Amino acid sequence: MKTTQLRELLAASGLSPEQLGRRVQVSGMTLRRLLKRPPEADVPETYQPHLELGVYELIIGGQLRGDAPVAQAILKESRNRSFDAAIHTLGFPESALSGEGSPSDKLIGGLSQVGASREHQQVVKGSQKALAAFGRLSAEWKTRMRCLLAIITSRKLTQFEKFAAYGALFYLITVFDLIPDTLPVFGLMDDFGILGLVVGYYTQRFPRSF
Repeated sequence: MKTTQLRELLAASGLSPEQLGRRVQVSGMTLRRLLKRPPEADVPETYQPHLELGVYELIIGGQLRGDAPVAQAILKESRNRSFDAAIHTLGFPESALSGEGSPSDKLIGGLSQVGASREHQQVVKGSQKALAAFGRLSAEWKTRMRCLLAIITSRKLTQFEKFAAYGALFYLITVFDLIPDTLPVFGLMDDFGILGLVVGYYTQRFPRSF
């Protein structure tokens, strides 16, 4: 990401550096300091994941058009990251993709290991507003989000039994997606499909609860 893209992001969203900073957990003072750099200077890598996540949240919140040139330019850079980068960032164990079992079972197992991380659980718990925004995409999204959010707050399930739900929700909000969310139509297909798979897993395993 370049300094000029940061300026374009502020202009397109109508936010001040302080307002954007609160959204991306970077101080407004830091953003103003970055804006003083030459237009073609690179934004330090430390801040880029925060700003990329902010772009996703602004699009979901309706404050930035997904087809805005600056949004496409910033997220095009993130989508150039390799599949391996996404896997390692998520904490998805490579062993989950090999061995015996159906692809669905492997995915559930991998997501459970992702969701077993207390750090990932805290990220999910601290992202309720972002998660609620996905529920406004459609009635089916709303149904799936309600189910998974009910699972992680359920008193009927053990913490161990909630791991797959935590893993799916963490995948939904993470910056590194296997299919970038800004791609028209297809961008959210992996998220939607994974949520459906995990919801189906819970409704089959705990039919009386969900």
